[in-house]
Amino acid sequence: MLKKIFLIILSFLIPFILYGESKDTKTKKAEQQVLLNLKKEYAKLKQMENRLNDREKRLKELELRIITEQQEIIKIQKRISSILEEIKKIREENVSQLAIVYSKMKPENAAEVINNMPTSLAVKIFLKMQPNKIAKILNYADQEKAIKITEKLALYGININLKGR
Repeated sequence: MLKKIFLIILSFLIPFILYGESKDTKTKKAEQQVLLNLKKEYAKLKQMENRLNDREKRLKELELRIITEQQEIIKIQKRISSILEEIKKIREENVSQLAIVYSKMKPENAAEVINNMPTSLAVKIFLKMQPNKIAKILNYADQEKAIKITEKLALYGININLKGR
């Protein structure tokens, strides 16, 4: 595009330069100066065009690199999701195993352990147990802890009848 502009301008000036012999020296010098200035401008424009082309090339390379890295990130996210699912399954199995263990323990011994564990874990374990087993254990548990656990279990639709509380 720059070449076209330069050629158009040059095509207007060439006849004056070629056939301007009858012109005086001042006019010739002025025309030569204009031509020199045009050549300098053209060189600047060409240099700018080259820089823009280089930048465009770098941008395309960066874009390709970003796309490649995005694809790699998606693969990593899928692997992480898969690992998290596996961890979730293992934790769920562990909670199920703990529920079996606490169901088989004497209620007073199970209550002692429950008193010292986070309420959220106790709720997860109790969700895997029969309500009558939960009630027996909670009857021996710390009163505040038993109330918190019972409230959370109620959110899951499990009602526990605590004797004497």
